[in-house]
Amino acid sequence: MINNPSYSGRDPNVPDRDLPPVTVTTVESMEYVAPIKRIAWGAVFAGVVLAIGIQVLLNLLGAGIGASTIDPLRGDTPNAEVLGISAALWWILSGLIALFVGGWSGARSKLPAGQ
Repeated sequence: MINNPSYSGRDPNVPDRDLPPVTVTTVESMEYVAPIKRIAWGAVFAGVVLAIGIQVLLNLLGAGIGASTIDPLRGDTPNAEVLGISAALWWILSGLIALFVGGWSGARSKLPAGQ
């Protein structure tokens, strides 16, 4: 109907009145915008692996430091309560550091979102 040269843009069933003319706009091309994927599972798994790796390394470091404080020959060993509290605090602190680094790297990763 639009390609018909005799089409005036008016409805033939409506009597001629002071109606504004109809303008027809043709669109040559439209750009398609893909929807944004909000989660990249590869980045999430990379962050988890990094967090677990950092947690293991920091726990090994803490175990090494704790083992170096024990000296059975001199008898200058901290008691079990102090050693246990220190180990618990180190475990919590190293866990928080590992979770922060893993979450930060997963959020900042530029891995594709499974397209």
